[in-house]
Amino acid sequence: QFKVASSNTTVKQIEFSRNHRFMLVSSSDKVLRLISLESTNLYQQMREYQDSVNRMHWKKCCFSSNNEYVVGGMNHKSIHSIFIWSVSGSLVKDLEGPKEGLVDVVWHPLRPIIVSISFTGVIYVWTAYFEENWSSFAPDFQELEENLDYVEDEDEFDAKDSDNENQEVNNNNNNNIGRNPYKKIKTQQELNDKNSEEEEFVDVDHNDRITEFSSDEEEDLFCFSAIDDRYVSNVKFG
Repeated sequence: QFKVASSNTTVKQIEFSRNHRFMLVSSSDKVLRLISLESTNLYQQMREYQDSVNRMHWKKCCFSSNNEYVVGGMNHKSIHSIFIWSVSGSLVKDLEGPKEGLVDVVWHPLRPIIVSISFTGVIYVWTAYFEENWSSFAPDFQELEENLDYVEDEDEFDAKDSDNENQEVNNNNNNNIGRNPYKKIKTQQELNDKNSEEEEFVDVDHNDRITEFSSDEEEDLFCFSAIDDRYVSNVKFG
């Protein structure tokens, strides 16, 4: 037999941790008590959890899946509030939901997820918010808190002459001598292909006549005899 509090205090709920080391007792004096079960002969009270501001009763209580946190749901008709404490006694989080009373609250057996039910029958799922840190994947990645307007240079999108491009290519190749021996050949070849495409003349005023299906443009027809001429000359008609 273990006495939780005074004789006029009633026990409303008892919850056990998954590792069977702790017991959480909710009583009518608006206090959640954490009791250690490690000693079989003597149970020891470790912590007391309560809402020191509102001083409200607790509707439901439970343990986290890893037995490191204690959860308490407030008993109020128009407040959906869930308190999360650590086993050491510090308040970790106060979850504020809609203006609806809380009926029950449970912790997911494997994941860091809390599910609560309101008086209206709506189920609310609470989980941790994880911020994405892209800099851990790309060291040069820079996060922007707001959109930035890109200001281009005055001649960034101007059309460049081929002579200027040849001069830039030669300058770049001279600067890259000793770094990449294939860079000059590749860049010059790309420039030649680009110049040949620009010099190609396209006539849009006249239509070329297609001769594939025109009978007037067909070549002369040649007939081939099925009998060799050598044999035809020796044939005599009587």
